[in-house]
Amino acid sequence: MEMSYKKILLKIVPLVLGIVVVLYLILFRSYELTSAQERSETAIINLWHAYERLELMSESINNIGLNMLYDNEILPILYGEPDRFELQEGTSEMRVVKNISPYIESVYIWNENRQTLYSTGDPSVVDTRDRVSDKGIFDIVEQSDRRPMVVPRRISEFGIGEAGKDVYSYFYFDYVADSFIVINVLLSTVTDLFYEADSETMIVSREGLLQSVSESGPVFSDVSELSYVKEALERQETEGSFIDKAGEKKLVAFIKPQDQGDVYIRVYPYDQINGDIIRMRNLSLVLTALVLVLGVIWSVRISRKIYQPIDEMSVSLKKLQADKRQHDYRNRQQTLQLLFDEIQMNQNDMPQKLIKQGVQLDHTGYFSLAMFKIDDYSVFCQKYSTTDRDLFSFAIGNIANEIMSVAFRNEAIEMPGNQVVLLIQTKEAQGEQEKKRIQHLCREIQEKVKEYLKFSVSCILSESVHFDELPVLYGGVKDAEQYRMYLGKESLFCVSDMIIRQPSDYSYPVETETELVKELNLGNVAKAKAWYLEMVNSLYFYPMNVLSANLLRLSVAIYKVIPAVEYKSSSIMYHYNDIAARIAQCEIIDEVNQLFFGFFEAIGENQSMWRDSKHNQLMDKINRIIREESGDSNLSLEVIADRLSLSSDYVGKLYKKYTGKTITNCVNEERIENAKRLLLETKLTVGQVSEQAGFLTNQYFLSLFKKMNGLTPSEFRKMYKQD
Repeated sequence: MEMSYKKILLKIVPLVLGIVVVLYLILFRSYELTSAQERSETAIINLWHAYERLELMSESINNIGLNMLYDNEILPILYGEPDRFELQEGTSEMRVVKNISPYIESVYIWNENRQTLYSTGDPSVVDTRDRVSDKGIFDIVEQSDRRPMVVPRRISEFGIGEAGKDVYSYFYFDYVADSFIVINVLLSTVTDLFYEADSETMIVSREGLLQSVSESGPVFSDVSELSYVKEALERQETEGSFIDKAGEKKLVAFIKPQDQGDVYIRVYPYDQINGDIIRMRNLSLVLTALVLVLGVIWSVRISRKIYQPIDEMSVSLKKLQADKRQHDYRNRQQTLQLLFDEIQMNQNDMPQKLIKQGVQLDHTGYFSLAMFKIDDYSVFCQKYSTTDRDLFSFAIGNIANEIMSVAFRNEAIEMPGNQVVLLIQTKEAQGEQEKKRIQHLCREIQEKVKEYLKFSVSCILSESVHFDELPVLYGGVKDAEQYRMYLGKESLFCVSDMIIRQPSDYSYPVETETELVKELNLGNVAKAKAWYLEMVNSLYFYPMNVLSANLLRLSVAIYKVIPAVEYKSSSIMYHYNDIAARIAQCEIIDEVNQLFFGFFEAIGENQSMWRDSKHNQLMDKINRIIREESGDSNLSLEVIADRLSLSSDYVGKLYKKYTGKTITNCVNEERIENAKRLLLETKLTVGQVSEQAGFLTNQYFLSLFKKMNGLTPSEFRKMYKQD
């Protein structure tokens, strides 16, 4: 009853929780839309207010610019040929104009008559147009219709005023004299008029070019590909708002003044708008869930206290039922295992024992066996406990029993030593068609075991026999099991198809062993492996004791023949000392082969290291002879080879292989170095130096010295003595 109560409770709780969550989501969505609408309306109003401030600023700048066209102090520098006093008054008035408005960054006046530019950024006079760095103003003027205009641009680097600033340039023209006035207002100042915390505001032209300082890109960059900018530009209304879901969700408000070509856009992160609502929603959901969880826990504890006696009785009953099922299964398995015991099978009551255990097999029919063995059993044992391994054996038996039941009566029997035996009843002695049918079903069993249990099994099939011959049949299957070594993992074979060789027919291949050891001594690991494979291939389908004995004999032969200097390494000793135990652990012949190949490679590697060590010692001896005896003019390759009791051809080739130089070159280099030392440290003549350094002729010494150093001995001594 407690379990029923729990089930009802656990069904009601999700339902109540789901209703609460749905209601919260509906309310949250309503509040969310209301909040977004209010925020967008406020944003549009603020944008219009900011736009009005911008219009006031522009009107103020226009008044200042137009007044400058008629200012008496400005007129001399705008049109005429100002004297020193007029120039001072005019530039002073320009600075006053710059300081009169907080928006103005700099002021330019171009005097067409004098071809001169005056600037608040630089009070000095630029004599010619060619010397004006900010030539962008002239390009703008040439393309204009000489009416007042506003142009967003960047003051060119090294231009008049501070370099690299983004500005709005207000242009005012004199139609008669072609002179003009430019008032620059920083874009950042304009951007400040639209600033609002926790949002981003940008001014974008109808072509999608950014006209203000913004995080979305540099000024004057193309932002038309931004999803929210693109939608704002495409909309026809003069103001509006929308939700942009591309990337991070955003609320976007915009206005499009009719008298301008720009669009004013304000962007809010959506989480910021609904932050308080989201926090309240999450808190409410957490509190509701907490109350529900506490209620469930309290209800369960109360129900457990009320129904505990009944529950204990139910648990005890289920445990007894499980123990009984397990006991019955074990008794059934033990009875089935007796079928392979020759003593038990000789008793007449075996059929009655089977009937008592519910085994539905007719003892008067024919029977065959299918033995399933888990592959990589040593790894399997390391991975799983004894209990888990028993469960897997039970699972293999269930899969085998279910698949084989499609065509034959059968019983799955768990045997000791990684074996699950399927006892298959056939109507008559196994024919070829019936044999193929059983093989097909066993292959399906292998596939399903691999699919469901994630490991593979091998299968050995027997022929059909009478009921009382099962012990002998089982023994034959167990004997044939060892030949899985040659057939590999996931193999499936019939005992009747095996060509079993007798140990007495095999003779150890002494000649093959001799060739193998010889190749190992020479360091020819590949050839040694080939001889080894020839030996192993000759052992196929002999009993395992023959294979093991021959391989152990081979390993002893290798150990005895190889010189001590070449095998006293940890890797070789590890392979040798452990080889017998590791052969016993191998399940297939490929694993045995890899074991011996590792042994061979360790031997070959150590022999190579030993030979390299000997060659290095030989190189050291040659270099020592050259250093100590280079002053002897008779020293040569032949002399050194004779000193080492080796042929000159062998020594020359070996030295060139390990050093990249010939012995003659090394002797000459040593002699030249000694000659350089004598030239600097002694007052010997060049001829005496040549003789002491070991050169036969002075002429050869001079030629070789000049070739190797680029200087004659006398020039070398003079240059380095002075240094």
